[in-house]
Amino acid sequence: MTLHRSALRAVPGADFVAGRKALENFQWEEARDLFNTSLTHGDTAEAYEGLGVAHCWLGEIGASLASFECAFRRYRERSDHKAAARMAIRLAIENIDTLGATAVGNGWLGRARRELKDQEPGEDHAWLDIWEAHALFLTHRNLPAARRHLAAALELARELKLEEAEVFGIGLEGLMQVAEGEVSEGFGKLDQATTAAVSGELREVETIGEAYCYVMRACEQVLDFERASEWSRRGLEVSRRLRVRFWESYCRNHHVAVLMWRGEWDEAERELEAFTREIADIAPASLPGAIARMGELRRRQGRFDEAADLFTRSEGNAASALGRAAMALDRNDAAASADLCERLFRVLGAGERLDRAPGWSIQVRALAELGRHDEAAEALASLRAVAEEAGTKELAGFQKVGEGLLARLAGDRDAARRSFEDAVYLFERTGSPFEAGRSRIDLARVLFEMGLGERAAEESRSAVGQLERLGARGEVERAEKLLAQIETARTELSKKSLRRTAAGLTPRQIDVLGWLAQGLSNREIGERLFVSEYTVKRHVADILTTLDLPSRAAAAAYAAREGLDQGAS
Repeated sequence: MTLHRSALRAVPGADFVAGRKALENFQWEEARDLFNTSLTHGDTAEAYEGLGVAHCWLGEIGASLASFECAFRRYRERSDHKAAARMAIRLAIENIDTLGATAVGNGWLGRARRELKDQEPGEDHAWLDIWEAHALFLTHRNLPAARRHLAAALELARELKLEEAEVFGIGLEGLMQVAEGEVSEGFGKLDQATTAAVSGELREVETIGEAYCYVMRACEQVLDFERASEWSRRGLEVSRRLRVRFWESYCRNHHVAVLMWRGEWDEAERELEAFTREIADIAPASLPGAIARMGELRRRQGRFDEAADLFTRSEGNAASALGRAAMALDRNDAAASADLCERLFRVLGAGERLDRAPGWSIQVRALAELGRHDEAAEALASLRAVAEEAGTKELAGFQKVGEGLLARLAGDRDAARRSFEDAVYLFERTGSPFEAGRSRIDLARVLFEMGLGERAAEESRSAVGQLERLGARGEVERAEKLLAQIETARTELSKKSLRRTAAGLTPRQIDVLGWLAQGLSNREIGERLFVSEYTVKRHVADILTTLDLPSRAAAAAYAAREGLDQGAS
């Protein structure tokens, strides 16, 4: 919390009064100097509190904590328990969120609770419950306990008409709901709280910043990058209005997810490097997440050794665990990928459905490649439920990929083709060239297996071009390898087709023979050729007569021997 108005009661000294005014105008350097001068005239808790606030928003975290500790001690000395609790809460959140000193932060939360134990329920009780809910949810991943604290805070805030506490609490509640999969209702609350933050309705700098971070975190969870872009622009405007320079780094860090999705990887790398450089001393707790993001960028670029090193450096971060699972698939180790996903799910809370969604998309592919159909179907069902609740085209694209993988595993290649085509469309529409290119590879493979060699080659070439422009060399190699297989098969098929043509079969009859060998019915072959079932029946009869074969089964065996069971090209 910023210095509360109630804490700024009149104390002797013009410097203190001027410092208070400077804080209200977000003039942090001036406020710092004025409060320092004020302290030379008298050692007051209020001056230390004001100094701590100024140091905080200048990014001088060590000096800020030292000032708040001084304020805490002096408030206790004069038995101002509510003010002492306020300082303890501030020390708790800075230690947990900024420094990553969880044990120290928990200790300060305990001190705050102790200071308020014998006090009448009031504003400080509401804020304590809100910030405990914040820490329990985001750091300790204890959603049930976080919900209990938040419910108590909101009840008290409404009873006492604490508008700022209520609006901020509603934003945190929205983030919890999104995590649980209640996406529409959750975003309604998040947008409400963030609007209050950026429009000036929220007064405290803390709550403004956290409300913004809540909505950006939720956007990343559901891959709602259109909403994220809108709020990202507003976040930069607010950080400049409040003159909190290092907030621009936080805004850039959130914007990196948008840049990576859109394939603007060079800019994403520059923003990550700037964030890491600027925030290292101010908020070291944020570094593992930024390092994991860089690892994910390196993975997408196919620079796997560098990615592995970055994931090791950010050990314990969920994004790092997901990156490792995805990279195991990149390296054709589906078993390791499935195991890594399972390990991640064990440490995530049961209610954190949105945090599991990226893992489910990886897990479906890993299990499908291992042939574990039932387990893959279960993971897909979970992903589908979240995607349908979220309603974003981005998650819907991953759902379609999963459906295509399962259909291919079940042998329904036509259903797989449709799902992969839908995935390509959705990823293209949401502006993700990387995911679109990967889905084109999946589509090309199933088209090849269906015997549609020309279309398969076309999709493979499109994937190569799309992924080359990104610099995704690992995926480019995968697409080029598939394209080479398709071209080789088409060359061989063309040679054999020429021999069959010389033996009396027409190109159309060769196509029919190939599909017949795959077990397709006359109706299904007709759908591919856009002709009637009767026309296909006539082609089959002509094939049997030309090749002097007694049955469809004999024709299928002949096609397999001659390498024509790949169907039409």
